[in-house]
Amino acid sequence: MERLGEATAIEQEVEWLVQIKNWVNFKRGKAIYQDH
Repeated sequence: MERLGEATAIEQEVEWLVQIKNWVNFKRGKAIYQDH
């Protein structure tokens, strides 16, 4: 059971990191779009 809980926590952390990466790319893309 502990191992399953750890896997779930890691999956949630990865999902969170992906969302942050997408948000950063979106912000960066917006900034680049505004510069040109």
